[in-house]
Amino acid sequence: MHYPLVTATVLAASVLGGGYVIVLAEQDSKQANQQNAARTPDAATLAVLEEVRALRERGESSHAIDRLTRAANDAPRNAALRRSLGNLLVQEGRWRDGFKERNAAYEIDCNAAYDYPAAGPPPSCTPNLAARISGECAALMKSAELDAAGIELIGGARRWLGDEVGARKAFEDLLLTAPKAHGARLEYAAVLIDAGLYDLALEQLGLAEGARPVAECERHSHIAVVYLNKNQILKALESSKRAVAANPRCASSLGVLAESEMRLGSYDVAMTHADAALDLVPHHVGATAAKARSLLHLKRFPEAEKCARDLLVKFSLALSAESTAPLWAVAGEAAAFQGQHRRAIEWLTYAVRYDPSNGVAAYNLGVSCCHASDKPGAEAALAALRRIPDEARAARLCDVIASSF
Repeated sequence: MHYPLVTATVLAASVLGGGYVIVLAEQDSKQANQQNAARTPDAATLAVLEEVRALRERGESSHAIDRLTRAANDAPRNAALRRSLGNLLVQEGRWRDGFKERNAAYEIDCNAAYDYPAAGPPPSCTPNLAARISGECAALMKSAELDAAGIELIGGARRWLGDEVGARKAFEDLLLTAPKAHGARLEYAAVLIDAGLYDLALEQLGLAEGARPVAECERHSHIAVVYLNKNQILKALESSKRAVAANPRCASSLGVLAESEMRLGSYDVAMTHADAALDLVPHHVGATAAKARSLLHLKRFPEAEKCARDLLVKFSLALSAESTAPLWAVAGEAAAFQGQHRRAIEWLTYAVRYDPSNGVAAYNLGVSCCHASDKPGAEAALAALRRIPDEARAARLCDVIASSF
């Protein structure tokens, strides 16, 4: 029996051996962070980063901060050093200094929005750190001496914490008094995109028009992400092309362009743009997912799975678990198309764990469990769909389960 699943963004589907359909899922476009002309750090920088990582592994964080600070002072235009210093300062609770360094790295080289693998893992938002930053942000917002730069830092910190309400309030307060603060407005738009408030985000991005070229690249990239999320792919393609024209060495914009081309079925073109992004940032999740999904649509299933898995294995230290969800999803789908359902179950389980809102991955997990005669697993996937809630896919999976057991 044939169980097709139709969604607005599905470009192709294939029937597996048992007659069930694994859906080619959409790539999560919210992964498109902003970058610029990143490159592999030079040998001297890599040596410093390796030294710092060794200090961190021994628990000598203060010495690691001192070493990075000296190195960054000697090379103030080195984005890798300043980004790594910022991350470490945030991890140690010195978040205001840390976010200043991270912002400075981005201004030097906006591909520095991606963490450098040699520096060790990015800062982890532990409950204690989150509580400390939240408390200090609240106290600072009441300070009479708080300036616009301070409010912008608070907004960025609250966004990093996942505090959408607090981040929105900080940026709204700032923009009331400094309406031409284009950097803050772009950050505010990103918060709105994260919240799914796409029309409000487009309004803010329109108000930010006329910023300096690097910011114009970021603005058009944000607009493209909005249109991808609204499934207006032709508009996304136009905006992503404008972003790349503003800065041809922006890995983020190239990744969004690859995603747009992939969604339109231009798979070879998409892979060309994805490779260009990966030349700049080898651990770019969005570009890798667009390339892997293009391979999937071309029915090059072993290559698609390898593309996703290679990045997951090689750059695990530089990636947060949540950011890897699209790669686990495409690896799982590729394994399922090859009839490797046990492997597909493993990869898709990670996809659903790291992104519980991914209904396509949950559905595909349930289908793979049916192929593997794993009824408890299929029922768990069904429960995950109902928690989203995604009733259409849940009903479809119910039919698959009923016919399988």
